[in-house]
Amino acid sequence: METDAMRLCIGILEGIEQYRSESASEFKDWADDSPETLFYATLDRWIKGCKAPKKSLQEMKAYLADSYAELEAKVTSHFNRACR
Repeated sequence: METDAMRLCIGILEGIEQYRSESASEFKDWADDSPETLFYATLDRWIKGCKAPKKSLQEMKAYLADSYAELEAKVTSHFNRACR
């Protein structure tokens, strides 16, 4: 179940990031911080609901570092704060 939850969270994070980086929607300009806010809110909710924290958190942290290299410092900082 934890693997499924992590995969779902990753899919949501990827969708948010794709919208942030590729969307030409007029709505994107209405609240330009919304994708970033939703990204971190989604990550926080997953962390709080994680039932097998150590293994799953390590896997998610590795995924984020690999997939979001341009955001690595901010994502890592946020992740570390949320996991305390």
